[in-house]
Amino acid sequence: MVFLSGGTRGWTLWDRRAGEVRHFRDYPPATAATFSPDNTRLAVRSYTGPGMTVYDTRSGAPVAALSQGFGDPTLFSADGSRLIGASLPEITVWDTTTWRAAARFRVGAAFPRYVALHPTGKLLAVSVDGPLVSFSDLQGRSRGRFDWGVGKVRGLSFAPDGLTAAVGGTRGLVAVWDVDAPD
Repeated sequence: MVFLSGGTRGWTLWDRRAGEVRHFRDYPPATAATFSPDNTRLAVRSYTGPGMTVYDTRSGAPVAALSQGFGDPTLFSADGSRLIGASLPEITVWDTTTWRAAARFRVGAAFPRYVALHPTGKLLAVSVDGPLVSFSDLQGRSRGRFDWGVGKVRGLSFAPDGLTAAVGGTRGLVAVWDVDAPD
């Protein structure tokens, strides 16, 4: 599925496999969006107010309105059971069955810029505006912080198999490392 923001007129979903295009008119303009792994939900952040609204991708009906402000780093866990959102200066982990906050925690004093979740859903990597990558579980318990020597972090990701991770930064460098199985 492809999400297209239409400015102040709403947005469009293109389901290439089904050959369908669905237009959602009179929806707030989107600044960020992320799909659930099964493509049935779309979490959208808007210019028009703080928070995130989660929509059903078939009907366009709102499923949940999450009042906490969100920044661009927002993602669903691989199994779709959690929605992780970043805002100044905290991470919120939402339970997608109840749409209640399962955990809220800080990873530093600055705005979380890049967020990645290990495929098992047990290890979260976060970078604030600087060279450090902080690791924690989804309850916020620290698993360490590292400076990989790449400069200010500009990209962060776990491999789909969870065995490696990578970080890129302002020095034009990319560091790739082996990931221990999260417990």
